Amino acid sequence: KITWENVLRFPHVQLSMDELQEIQFHASRNSKVAQHLKEVAPNLKTDQLYTAVQVVRHSDYLFPAPPLFMEQDDISKDLIALPLPEGEEVTVKYVMVNHERVSHSPPHDFLYREMLVVIDSFRSRYDLPPLEQLRKLRKLAY
Repeated sequence: KITWENVLRFPHVQLSMDELQEIQFHASRNSKVAQHLKEVAPNLKTDQLYTAVQVVRHSDYLFPAPPLFMEQDDISKDLIALPLPEGEEVTVKYVMVNHERVSHSPPHDFLYREMLVVIDSFRSRYDLPPLEQLRKLRKLAY
């Protein structure tokens, strides 16, 4: 049985990138995920995704990560996704990051806008609020 007590016994890898520092993790008030992950002091902090994945592949380290990581064949090869203890779920399915160095690139801007159209179309199909509405609700600057 997977419990928080068992999970916290294993060493952890943490992906630590300056670009990700401003991304907020939203969890319900009763969520033990955020609470327990704050208690874990990572045994390895790295800004390299490849390093984090290789450590997990070749050791008993755990790497708390969004489910979308396991949907990437090159990342998830030889890895096993464990469910969160106590039946909790992470609802983040996608994240889109636009680096500053491409912020004035017309081709990148075009692709970014096309991706937003696809995301909004998906959200509409499943009766989810559009991105613009989410930005207003959460008072996001972007």
